Amino acid sequence: MNKLVALCGAVVAAIAPLPALAQSVAGQWACQITFTEYDRYGNRTGGYVQDFGMMLYPNGTYEAQGVMTSVAGQHQFQSQGGWQPQGNGVFAQGYLYDTMSPTPGVFGVIADLMPDGTLMKTVEQPDSTMTILLGRTNTYCERRG
Repeated sequence: MNKLVALCGAVVAAIAPLPALAQSVAGQWACQITFTEYDRYGNRTGGYVQDFGMMLYPNGTYEAQGVMTSVAGQHQFQSQGGWQPQGNGVFAQGYLYDTMSPTPGVFGVIADLMPDGTLMKTVEQPDSTMTILLGRTNTYCERRG
């Protein structure tokens, strides 16, 4: 019986930090995601910027709405889906509804909670040899309300 109590205590201790992180990031955020695509010589070949507001609900769902700017122009988008704590940050993923496309796309936010309360992350996508950078995604979010 004591082993079971100890095991249950260890499991509760292991999952206890998740609700605290979820509570600290739930709420309204103003975000910007930039994606830059490069050729094998390091020249910029494409990309986009998404400026949006995002609401992370305590029940694990989110809503986002904003503007995407790319070489195709500027257009509005919205997204709904689910989010969860991941490491010291958040992972949100759902469908992207875009005024430029008749079919839904995929939307995602991966960011770490910084000591100053912002959400930030840089993700780089190398080629298969791990020697050439093909893309870089920068995410930055500030709490709003």
